[in-house]
Amino acid sequence: MNRVAAKFVPKLLSPEQKDLRHDVAQDLVDTANTDPGFLNTVITRDESWVYGYDPETKRQSSQWKHPESPRPKKARQVRSKIKVMLTVFFDVRGIVHHKYAPEGQTVTKEYYHDVLRRLRDAVRRKRPDMWTANNWHLHHDNAPAHSSQLIHTFLAKHGITTVLQPPYSPDLAPCDFWLFPKLKTPLKGSRFESREEIMHNAMTELNTIPKEDFQRCFRQWKDRCEAMYEYYGMLIKQYNRIPIYICNNIFLFQYQKMAHLFEHYSELEGVPQNQILLMLNDVQIYPHDTPDSLKLTVASVVEGGVMSYVDTKTTSNTEEPALSEDEIELKFQRKGCKEPFALRIRKTNKMRVLMLKCAEHLEVPIEKLKFSFDGESLNANDTPEDLDLEGGECIDLYVCD
Repeated sequence: MNRVAAKFVPKLLSPEQKDLRHDVAQDLVDTANTDPGFLNTVITRDESWVYGYDPETKRQSSQWKHPESPRPKKARQVRSKIKVMLTVFFDVRGIVHHKYAPEGQTVTKEYYHDVLRRLRDAVRRKRPDMWTANNWHLHHDNAPAHSSQLIHTFLAKHGITTVLQPPYSPDLAPCDFWLFPKLKTPLKGSRFESREEIMHNAMTELNTIPKEDFQRCFRQWKDRCEAMYEYYGMLIKQYNRIPIYICNNIFLFQYQKMAHLFEHYSELEGVPQNQILLMLNDVQIYPHDTPDSLKLTVASVVEGGVMSYVDTKTTSNTEEPALSEDEIELKFQRKGCKEPFALRIRKTNKMRVLMLKCAEHLEVPIEKLKFSFDGESLNANDTPEDLDLEGGECIDLYVCD
């Protein structure tokens, strides 16, 4: 038995919250597929602080340097105390309404009620077609101020229907996964001395966002819900809840090689894979790495970009490294296939790890796989040491219908 520290995650969802997250995503996807114009009638919103000074991200402050040059140093900086609470409403055509909260104002049900009254007036002026048809929908989260009886009564009185937002799911909230990062990133590193200067610069950034970007955001919203619904709703249950790591709608299983990520960004950027650079905590990631070997968690941040030239020193480690002393490589012969495939496992790992790797390699549910060695079924709780496996042995693999 080993002593281990718990992994940090932003929020542990209960089974009920996970089910609600799945149901909300399914409902949005089904509605959008049934009515292709549905997302054109949704107005989404959220509020966020905009700071007088917000430190640059690690990527923004990065610098080019020669291998012989010392690494640049940077003192730790913090956000300024001058800040403004911004509430934004937008749809596929752009910003519908925005409001800056007075200094010292918190988002209460009375304040939000006043914001919604102003929103209705903005819809009447800026979206007359939606106002006349009265077919627009409001998407907001379930914060106490938004779910109060006062707000429910106001929405019911004016016939405003709402689109649900699952709890603790910023990855499914357009403001969180798109608008606020797009607004705040250009402002990071700049200093504003007053609330008025903050508001002026924030509005300048908002007004420069083209209509096409808003449309792309809503398509991404649907894509995220589809991906979450399909993979979380089906594969998680089929794979007995194998951890799945998500990056820009790319799903990587625990033992799947990062080569899939390199292929995606190579195709996206139109450059060879050896020009894609991915980094985790200042350590370079290679195609043969896996989320398991990198010890990725939901809090991990993978940074990267496109190298303007290919340095043979940095790309020479793209091949899978040699086996370590505590690793062996086993072959798997699938019925109906001529060539076996090989996978690695530590001698002290349970065979269940290898079974999971096979399921991920073949992209089939683990329940459909049967393993046997020397005519006997493999026990998932055995280890290679228990079975006296030295490497190179061939395990028979059957995929059940």
